[in-house]
Amino acid sequence: MKRIVVATFVAILLPVAVAAAHVAIHGSAKLPVVRAGFDNPALTNRLILDCFAADRSTANRAWAVTYFSGFTAKKAKECDGVGANGVSFVHETNGRWREVYSASDFPSCHLRGVPNLVVKDLTKSLPRGFGPTC
Repeated sequence: MKRIVVATFVAILLPVAVAAAHVAIHGSAKLPVVRAGFDNPALTNRLILDCFAADRSTANRAWAVTYFSGFTAKKAKECDGVGANGVSFVHETNGRWREVYSASDFPSCHLRGVPNLVVKDLTKSLPRGFGPTC
């Protein structure tokens, strides 16, 4: 009986947990996502890989969020020239990433042009103080 209860519990809750997750984007896949969100000619591929983070939504894989992550002491000197305090929500259409919403101050969780489920999913990946508090 316990096995049936546990199996039912896992079968019901596992899809919910997976749907509300986000996946970090690494390596060369991160380059076009960050470039769509931060239009800075000083951004070399190396600076993007070292100084920025990007996460893809599992609620809708055509959406991602990108932000500056070079605040650590290890990266601070290297990343200083490209620092940013904003968050960019980007959308992939026809194989290209485009910025849809970018800001450093978020008055609410409702971001024009970004589905609410995507906002809630991706804000979980942001460092404290970044993005909307949903």
